[in-house]
Amino acid sequence: MTPAQRRLLELCSSPRTFSELKRLTKLSDSGLSKVLKEMRELGFLQKLQEGYLITTEGMEALGHRKIRAHGVILVYSGISEEQARRVCEILRGSPKFWLSARSEDVGDYDVRVGLALTFPELLLDQVRGNSKEREVK
Repeated sequence: MTPAQRRLLELCSSPRTFSELKRLTKLSDSGLSKVLKEMRELGFLQKLQEGYLITTEGMEALGHRKIRAHGVILVYSGISEEQARRVCEILRGSPKFWLSARSEDVGDYDVRVGLALTFPELLLDQVRGNSKEREVK
């Protein structure tokens, strides 16, 4: 994967428009179009009404791991497969949800890394303002 492709995937952890990506990557229109096309053909990005969004395959390409267990898709990094399976088991049977978690000492690094359950349609609900967030203490 080229540095431009990696950067693009990292930027698309939430939907990004072509204009946003052009501004953030400083690529030309044709250069950005080429990379976006390549990433979509590989299945790493999807084009949505709100913009371009990384897929679970794209997350895997960045080095995150994916597991399907108990009706849950878990994309994760930094934990063992056994821990990931236990998380899936705990969440088995839960209604549609989206979750992002990380250890406190990771800092501001937030591209759905650490532990992330990814359901793109629910992420879009969050982007569109349809989700209800609450802090758990």
